[in-house]
Amino acid sequence: MKIYLTDEDTPPMKRLRMFPVAIALMAMALVGCDEVDSGSSASPELTATPTLAPTSATTHSPQPTATPPVKESPASPAATTPPNSLKAATIETLSCEITMARVNDPDGPLNVRSQPDTTANNVVGTLENGTMVTVASEQNGWLQITNPVAGWISQSRTESSCSQKVARVNFTPGSVAFKLSDRILGSGSHRYSFAATSGQTLTITAHEGPLPIVLAPNGGELNADSTLNGASTWTGSLNASGEYILDYPSNFRGFTYETSVELK
Repeated sequence: MKIYLTDEDTPPMKRLRMFPVAIALMAMALVGCDEVDSGSSASPELTATPTLAPTSATTHSPQPTATPPVKESPASPAATTPPNSLKAATIETLSCEITMARVNDPDGPLNVRSQPDTTANNVVGTLENGTMVTVASEQNGWLQITNPVAGWISQSRTESSCSQKVARVNFTPGSVAFKLSDRILGSGSHRYSFAATSGQTLTITAHEGPLPIVLAPNGGELNADSTLNGASTWTGSLNASGEYILDYPSNFRGFTYETSVELK
């Protein structure tokens, strides 16, 4: 392609035809320059970032722990006394006399003294453990004995109990029963009296030792057969009103007893 540098060099018709082309080339050149300038000098567009308002931490208040409901226990029924339950009577000892004792001295033999004290040179004899002695009287923790040696011995160094005892059974309102228990050393007797009415029923049961003898107000023995046969229980209907006695007689050997008594 030929390029004409001046208007004189270019033919007139060609100059007319080339004019639009020149205009287009100039426009393209201008657009290219704008794009170069724009690419080299344009700053990157900044995007505004929204500022978030500070959020305060949410504080959760502790919730109170729910208290489980308390289960109410059903009210206990008022305690009642069964109509047939046994109420204990009271026993009052009226007299107690020691007539026998057994020597039991941890530092034996036991000294027998002429007086109820530990004065020097008043020892009149000694007794071995297990020896039974006959007691005449008591004085301030001393026993006056007559057999096998006359003199005084310390009661605390013997086994002793009421040889002769008299007691009274007192029935309180509603009481129908009582228990008897004790020990007799050697010979002796324990007697318990109580009031009863004709038509009542008396039941005695021996848990240890023999049955007592039941004496009626007239002195008659009501349970002779049972005591002779060694029975452990006896029941009888009382035919008279008055004072009845339960008697525990002992021979020289003695015994321990425990008896339940019921009167209805």
